[in-house]
Amino acid sequence: MTRALLAAALFFVASAADAWEVRSLELEARALVFDAASGRLYASVPSRAGALGNSIVAIDPASGRIVDAAWVGSEPSALAVSADGQYLYVGLNGAWSVQRLTLPALEPDLDFQFEGNPFQAPYLAAIMEVQPGQPGRVAIRVKSAGSSFDELVVYQDGVRRPLVIPGGTDHIEFSDDPAVLYAFNSSSTEFALRRIRINAVGALELTVFPGILFQFGVTFDAEAGLLYFGTGLVVNGETGENLGSYLPALAGSNGVLADAGVGHVYFLRGDLEVYDLASRSLVASVPVPTELRGGRSLVRWGPDRLAWATAGAHVVFVDATPPDADGDGVSDVVDNCPDAANPGQADADLDQVGDACDPNPGAPDTPIAVCEEERESAEAELVECLAALPLPDEDDDGEHDATDRCPGTFFGATIPVDDAGCSQREFCEAQPLDACSKADWGNDEPKNPRDCARFRGSSRTQFCAETPS
Repeated sequence: MTRALLAAALFFVASAADAWEVRSLELEARALVFDAASGRLYASVPSRAGALGNSIVAIDPASGRIVDAAWVGSEPSALAVSADGQYLYVGLNGAWSVQRLTLPALEPDLDFQFEGNPFQAPYLAAIMEVQPGQPGRVAIRVKSAGSSFDELVVYQDGVRRPLVIPGGTDHIEFSDDPAVLYAFNSSSTEFALRRIRINAVGALELTVFPGILFQFGVTFDAEAGLLYFGTGLVVNGETGENLGSYLPALAGSNGVLADAGVGHVYFLRGDLEVYDLASRSLVASVPVPTELRGGRSLVRWGPDRLAWATAGAHVVFVDATPPDADGDGVSDVVDNCPDAANPGQADADLDQVGDACDPNPGAPDTPIAVCEEERESAEAELVECLAALPLPDEDDDGEHDATDRCPGTFFGATIPVDDAGCSQREFCEAQPLDACSKADWGNDEPKNPRDCARFRGSSRTQFCAETPS
């Protein structure tokens, strides 16, 4: 298809914007990337998508409109863009190759084919990352569509470099150090994180941290030296240290992004959840219509502005800026003064009402604070009251009736008692019948072996009582 015909096929369908600015473009896309240099999103469109099939489509995310398109070849899929906006790399699944385009013109630059046996299953570019500062160098996870073949390969301007890493690189992203690539293996029980050196001779494994996360099919986002996994887990990329989680155990998402610039972490979990990066508290949940859920290729195209492709032939654009009525930079969800600017969240009396809107900032005076204060006072009074209660001790022997074995026998009485304060009669009456003749009141056996004995009452009922002296 010619460029002119593609241009004639451009279209735009967007849903009505709601309070969260969730918009959609009706377009089937296998992958999305954002080019900061041009401010465009690029989408790879499969052959089954009609007039735009087998093409790369350029989208203006601010308007949600397609602004350009170019045919690239059979079944475009994985995408990677150079940081300087010079090149777009396109994996062609139908041609076992990668097409490089110049940006923003979308003009073909070079094409390189994967090495392999043509009689075997095709080799595909599963995921690609362009090395920062090296627009001509791209790291590619090359895998077979029908076998276990899987390796990480570096290409320099289309030339395969000799050092490769077999397997163990399901998801890859460059670290803050442009020479170091992070890779996570989530397709085997190794579940290892790798640090990999990328240079002119290829890929060299530096460090392996096994058992990072025991869950299959997991992706991550690298930001400021930390890896944010789709399960909510945060890991130090340089040490492999587990730093805790944003989400409950065994949680998952269709995508994760972290943005240290605005201090947010985003999880696409049906709705789009926005978490505070530092406190890990949920600050916003952006409602996503059912038909726009289940996203892939979650990308960021501005502060709190995200996009993703769905399996149902839509590209979704979201302004996820948390509501901030007073404009102080603190989301209304966590703002202690949502209607009055209080950027530092000052709260001198710790009553959860910020000083900027607290009529009495020197003392806790909200209903909740007053209730808490009254509750603490009542609890203190209860403690004092319980401490002042008289000790229940019927026989005045210093033993609480609840634990006294014989609460009715007085130590000062004339009748003899044992160490537990029990007279012989009370002791025997407490014994079962089968222990009468063996019971030892006063612990003086064998001096008086018949402290207790069986007796029959007038009703012929047997009972245990003291042996007459």
